[in-house]
Amino acid sequence: MKTMNEIHNYWKNPDYKNHPIDYLKNGGSRSKFLHDKIKNICKNTDSILEIGCNVGRNLNYLYENNFKNLVGIEINENAVEIMKENYAEMYNNILIKRGAAEDKLFEIENKSIDLIYTMAVLEHIHAD
Repeated sequence: MKTMNEIHNYWKNPDYKNHPIDYLKNGGSRSKFLHDKIKNICKNTDSILEIGCNVGRNLNYLYENNFKNLVGIEINENAVEIMKENYAEMYNNILIKRGAAEDKLFEIENKSIDLIYTMAVLEHIHAD
């Protein structure tokens, strides 16, 4: 098993297979699928957190569909900069926490989030 530092270092600067720009271009159908599930269980005023939001494609889809109380956690600074450039309105109106989920989750007040989700990220969070 890789150490927590090895995992964090990889996701801070992933190889070409996980480059943030690719998350911007691909996956619109997954964002729609996610929205379709969330709209059935959440009100537009509910607070929603995505762990490992990358460039924010999923958050932006929710934002464009009237979910405005959004929070994202992302370890990759490059991904956050791509988010800021491509989804500026959303970026300027939601909370993005930069850093490792293992650290940033403790900065969020208990019971302040109505829904927490992640897509293909849990397996990358170290067991410790």
